[in-house]
Amino acid sequence: MITAANVPNMTDLFYHRWMISTVRYTVLAPNVYTAYGSEMDLFGLRKSGYCDEIEIKTTLSDFKADFKKTGKHGMNKHASLANGTEMANYFSFLVPEDLYHKLCAKMLIPAHAGVYSVNEHGTITERIRAPKLHPRKISDRLIQSMTKKVMYRYWSERWGRHRSARAEQQQQLRLVVNQ
Repeated sequence: MITAANVPNMTDLFYHRWMISTVRYTVLAPNVYTAYGSEMDLFGLRKSGYCDEIEIKTTLSDFKADFKKTGKHGMNKHASLANGTEMANYFSFLVPEDLYHKLCAKMLIPAHAGVYSVNEHGTITERIRAPKLHPRKISDRLIQSMTKKVMYRYWSERWGRHRSARAEQQQQLRLVVNQ
């Protein structure tokens, strides 16, 4: 069963399936903040200069909540995607297979979105290919800005863990010294 706790595993699965076994993306990164102030669960940069946003959803309520988000200029994110004003050239959902079947039965998948499903064995299938939302390629300046944000997040997380481990070692040392 795929749950919200499995999302890091879904991200890893997607990375291995679409970055390593195919050559669709030159960059595939999780949790990338855009210039528009939104966050992409997965950001994929294609060789062509087009970019993909992959939104991971694990429940029907989580999926429905995504349609309440605001995008560029305070507009509804999915209205912005549909009219081509968001950064992503392609937008897809990555969902558990059982959720995919529920979405199809309820006809909830918007025309502007593609869908990948993942089954209980970790196999990812592209169910609906995402349509191109607009022809604008991502600029080098925007790529540089997003890359910096990813780099800062990486280093702050890495050094944060390092500092936490070091503080714990120092605390243990104080306990030994004070005995």
